[in-house]
Amino acid sequence: SEAGGASGAWSPGSRAGLERSRNVDVGARIGRNPKRDNNKPVTLEQQERQLAARREGDATIERAAQTIEDCYFIRELDRTPCLPGIWTPELHRRVVDGIDRVEQLCVEAAELLK
Repeated sequence: SEAGGASGAWSPGSRAGLERSRNVDVGARIGRNPKRDNNKPVTLEQQERQLAARREGDATIERAAQTIEDCYFIRELDRTPCLPGIWTPELHRRVVDGIDRVEQLCVEAAELLK
């Protein structure tokens, strides 16, 4: 047989065997992943990284939950027409009516004191 491997069959001098060994992981490139060994021991460093990531994730979830709760609270404040700090036309009318009533009571009190 010649060194170039013209027949296509494997021989010690052909490059077909090299091509085959070079493309061994072609299965991984087409989506086939080798089975993982899940029985590997977890190192202390890996556990610390996982715990730190979990704590960070929990803190992020807590902040998000607090933000959502604050948003619900603010939304409820916006729905309630007459709470302090939210100036609405209805609240304006009530304040002006209250001021007018206080002025009227002051005038009545001044007349009674005469």
